[in-house]
Amino acid sequence: MSFEAVWGQEAAVGFLRRALAADRLAHALLFVGPAGVGRRLTARELAKALFCSQPDPALGACDRCLSCRQFERGNHPGFSELARRTGKQVVEVEVLRQFLAPMRRRLGATERQVFVIDDAEWLNVEGYNTVLKRLEEPPPGNVVILVARGLDGLPATVVSRSQVVRFGLLGPEELERVLVERCGLTAEEARRMVPLLGGTVAPLAEGNESWLADRQWVIEVVSRLTGAEVVGVVEELVARASQGTEGAVERNLRLVELLRPAVWLYRDALVYGRTGEEDLLSGVAPVGVVRSLAERVGGEGLEKCLASLLRAQVQLQKSNPAIFLAGLLVELVRRGDERSISVGSR
Repeated sequence: MSFEAVWGQEAAVGFLRRALAADRLAHALLFVGPAGVGRRLTARELAKALFCSQPDPALGACDRCLSCRQFERGNHPGFSELARRTGKQVVEVEVLRQFLAPMRRRLGATERQVFVIDDAEWLNVEGYNTVLKRLEEPPPGNVVILVARGLDGLPATVVSRSQVVRFGLLGPEELERVLVERCGLTAEEARRMVPLLGGTVAPLAEGNESWLADRQWVIEVVSRLTGAEVVGVVEELVARASQGTEGAVERNLRLVELLRPAVWLYRDALVYGRTGEEDLLSGVAPVGVVRSLAERVGGEGLEKCLASLLRAQVQLQKSNPAIFLAGLLVELVRRGDERSISVGSR
């Protein structure tokens, strides 16, 4: 598919194209950015371009030669890819050593090998030392591409020996295109989901239906929440966020994602309360639900609730989630109750 297969990452792809055209690509690359924005796809397209016998300086691989056809079939002898295995806290060092072992082989003048290590932030100290040894003494013809969410936690020695290529979140148009053309959603479904995804398709890795069902549940519960329901909702939120996770950090990040529909719901209620314009709403919740919330909470209360939800995006990553969620939901209920009492007393 060549580099045209990568959407919404013009800066990263442009840099790689220029490096290829000038034959100045580093032997070690570090692709940094959120999951679900095209990092691994770009790594594969770069590898294919490096193997291609007739590469195009502007587009990358030709997609026609024997090497490209082998790559597309998944059996190119020079390409290897490694990621953390399901259920494992780290990329196992013995697996990593075996993965990188072919780098010891002496290559022919025109031969190349490309090694892609996904989840590079999940290596342990021994694993980083194994990678570092290969980066310090790179045999000719070998390229290592590390894929990570960010530079935090990566050893400075690994970062300093790698060429960092940054990937950003996908814009609404690119994200909608991915949802329609690669995830099989209708245009209407895609438009409804774009605000909830936060610029990445990573949340859909476990399936569209279950992901959307969780978000619809959050919207329904938050829009009609009462004080008596707070404890049960907190428990259910934590339970849903914990399914399939492998630690507190991943669970808390999933809680942040689960609350995104609530942020958009309150944003829409605030916009509708101020303008009365349905066309300005995101579409994450039915207009009737948005209208009801706007009337029940009022402008000032909606502003304060929205501010609390936005703070939660940061605080949930470092707080006890159950205690913090309880406080957040009590705040949302209190704002609605204050408005109801104020209106009822007139």
